[in-house]
Amino acid sequence: MSLKHKIGQMTQLNIDDVLNWGTLEINAERLEHLVREWSPGSLLNSPFSAGERSGKHGWTAQEWSMLIDSIQETYLNTNGGAGIKMLFGIDSVHGAVYVQGATIFPQQINVGASFNPSLAEDMGQVTAKDTRLAGMHWAFAPILGIATQALWPRVFETFGEDPHLAG
Repeated sequence: MSLKHKIGQMTQLNIDDVLNWGTLEINAERLEHLVREWSPGSLLNSPFSAGERSGKHGWTAQEWSMLIDSIQETYLNTNGGAGIKMLFGIDSVHGAVYVQGATIFPQQINVGASFNPSLAEDMGQVTAKDTRLAGMHWAFAPILGIATQALWPRVFETFGEDPHLAG
């Protein structure tokens, strides 16, 4: 693996960088350029993270899987033979929210308030299954940070301020 590939492995791009805005289809020319130029190690996010696009709020698991497979194929064919696949990461904190038909759960702060570890485990298993069925390799969840600063805007994504709840 070249130094360029090693540095590229630490680069993470937003999926919007490789999609055509209006159609949500892969911009093959842009993807190939980014892979040749930067050799990024991962993509993240959803084109639907800011709301509806092209009349949709998400893709089906099959649509996600086909998109990610297509990106992987381009990546492997363009990446100078490094043979390393690109990771795809997504926020699946309370379910695979960007996958149509996936189970959506309450935010982690609500699960923490239940003091029910088996509920949290079951939620994680279903979320992992729904995320993986969509071809996504990496779920940015669970959030195990301790909510010690009430001004932090993402406290609702934690299990709360008690370390016992995150452990």
